[in-house]
Amino acid sequence: MKFLILAFFVSISVAVKITPDIIESWEATIAPYVEKCKAESNVNSRHVEKLKFLEFAEEKEFFCYVKCLYKNIEFIDKNGNINIDQIVKLSIDIDIATKCKERAEPEGDECRKAFILLTCIVDYMQ
Repeated sequence: MKFLILAFFVSISVAVKITPDIIESWEATIAPYVEKCKAESNVNSRHVEKLKFLEFAEEKEFFCYVKCLYKNIEFIDKNGNINIDQIVKLSIDIDIATKCKERAEPEGDECRKAFILLTCIVDYMQ
């Protein structure tokens, strides 16, 4: 019984949450590419602003904005493959990165693939 209680508390303590530090790190990582990706995707600036509050627009332009960011920070390579090593560098757990890669990788549309990857990571981390 003591083991089960200990295991429960250990699993709670290692659960990943989206902290202000993670959001700050994310914003610093994407900052050099935000304007370029806004222009490239023609995304509504309001949707870009809402991203920091983990609110996501269900629009093609927003999906393509995320794709542009992910390609620039090398979460997705030039061939459209998801790069787990880069994702993990941003303090994302390897298990989450792997599960989300498996969920997003089958998608043929790169913009949608990026969006699926984004929402998957956020879902696992909340």
